[in-house]
Amino acid sequence: MKKIAMFVMAAVALSAVLTGCKSTYNNDLAGDSKVAMVPTVFQLKTSFDDSKKIEGEASMHVLFGFFKWGVSSFADRANIGGKEEWSLFTNPVQLVKSAAVYNACQVKVGDKTPDMLIGSKYEIVETDYIVYKLLNCKVSGYPGFEEGIEKKADYAKPGADVIEL
Repeated sequence: MKKIAMFVMAAVALSAVLTGCKSTYNNDLAGDSKVAMVPTVFQLKTSFDDSKKIEGEASMHVLFGFFKWGVSSFADRANIGGKEEWSLFTNPVQLVKSAAVYNACQVKVGDKTPDMLIGSKYEIVETDYIVYKLLNCKVSGYPGFEEGIEKKADYAKPGADVIEL
């Protein structure tokens, strides 16, 4: 009988500790607020030179799909068809494409170096030996230049044009 009483007291104490108390405060007036953040939309101004195509090339070695070497410089925003995400398991095809775009954008066009490739075309050759891969990427495209930004719309002003993004 004494063991049953001890067991019941332990169960009650354990349930009191595990369930505990929780207090929640709800601000019901916040749901009635009509305040909203209204963004201003900016767009990148670009220009391009369609008189001459530029080219770049990069090669990358991959061992076991994990160890990558051969390129060390990459272009930002050159990831076509995927998320721009850097991690330990980054896709080597995206890396070699990005490195080829970087190498293409190092060529001077007139007195400027291009900021991007427009209408880029990739040629990727992959030599696969199960545990070792050699990736070679050639890219060509027209040089594009970033000229600045322009304000497209200010939604805070009444009667502003709505621009679909």
